[in-house]
Amino acid sequence: MAAVLIAAAVPAFLLWNLYEENRQSALLDAGRTDQLSRMSQTIGELLVLTDERREQLDYLVRSILDYAPRIESISRSVQAMRQELRVIDARFPVRDSAQTTSVSTDILSQSERKRLLNDARRLIGAGDRPQAERTLELLLERWPAEPSASLMLAQLTLSRNPEDPASLKRVALLAGSALSDPALAAGAHALLGEAARNRGDTATAETEYRRAVSLAPGITAYNRALAFILCGDNRWNDAVQQFELVMQSSNGGDEEVRYRHALALAKIGESQKAADAFATLAAESPNFSGAAEKAGEIFSALGEHAESARWYRKAAATRASWQLLQSSGREELAAGNEVAAVEVLERATRLLADSKTRSRVEEEGVLHDLLVAYSRAGDKPSAARVERRLRELQPEGEVEATTLR
Repeated sequence: MAAVLIAAAVPAFLLWNLYEENRQSALLDAGRTDQLSRMSQTIGELLVLTDERREQLDYLVRSILDYAPRIESISRSVQAMRQELRVIDARFPVRDSAQTTSVSTDILSQSERKRLLNDARRLIGAGDRPQAERTLELLLERWPAEPSASLMLAQLTLSRNPEDPASLKRVALLAGSALSDPALAAGAHALLGEAARNRGDTATAETEYRRAVSLAPGITAYNRALAFILCGDNRWNDAVQQFELVMQSSNGGDEEVRYRHALALAKIGESQKAADAFATLAAESPNFSGAAEKAGEIFSALGEHAESARWYRKAAATRASWQLLQSSGREELAAGNEVAAVEVLERATRLLADSKTRSRVEEEGVLHDLLVAYSRAGDKPSAARVERRLRELQPEGEVEATTLR
């Protein structure tokens, strides 16, 4: 009698795994959800099998084979389980019904926990984060030490309330409980780092992200976050190292990583590398006017005025700005390209004239550059016209710039 009991528990456990692994691909595709539910109940009951119900195991096996004809491995698995029954009958001592029931409860408990975790992941994937949070809360009420649920709930809480002090405290508690699982430790340290950064504790944030990087060196998102923290602390050399680790990865880094990497290079005095990096980024991302503007700025500092003017114009083509055009015009003048300077500065003057908040000082600055360009280009009538406008802007006794209406 007892040998039959334990013999039933083992194959039923294996059948439960088969049922879990194949319920989506085999049973649900066949539209037999109700049969699947009844089968799961039957499996639980068979864990406390008695002699007179032994025949139900064979019935269950036949049912699975009928309902899942596409699973080629089931036949072999069933034969192996039947062979195992014979071995267990011969070798194992008697186990009472209470022990067998405990095995049954543990198996079903693990299955329920796994189901809730999968439900939460599905809800997150579907965008239903509130319901995912409720599912994880339910799971943690029953299994408070479940690290995967703790980490997932910490991520959801942080994304929902990234700056709320109470939420950040809870994130720290949840992520801390996930540190017990080595497979989740890197992600838990990263969440602890992000929570610390959001509450302004950059020292703790750096420490936690460095731990995440050491545990999972292949996850460059951790290097990225660490690099941004280092930039915020003006530790540009360390930031460059972290950015370069990101850029060496398969995706090469996103636009923001490449922009900040170039900026960090400029901060540590690598001006030529910085200018080239900004120019490359601007060429590959035509709508990223900030990269083109920075390229123009650094090429100007390097004395490469024609190149600087080109990048300033490129930036202005994406983002209409009289300031960018004025900078381009000045660089053209510095490069000796007076005709190009006139054309660019005339455009800057027209854009500035359309601004309702322009100041007298701003207008004087652009007109002065345009006057120089006309004079060097030999256009005396245009130079005289601009000079008259400059005198109009400087009435006797007026000192401060005023906003034109």
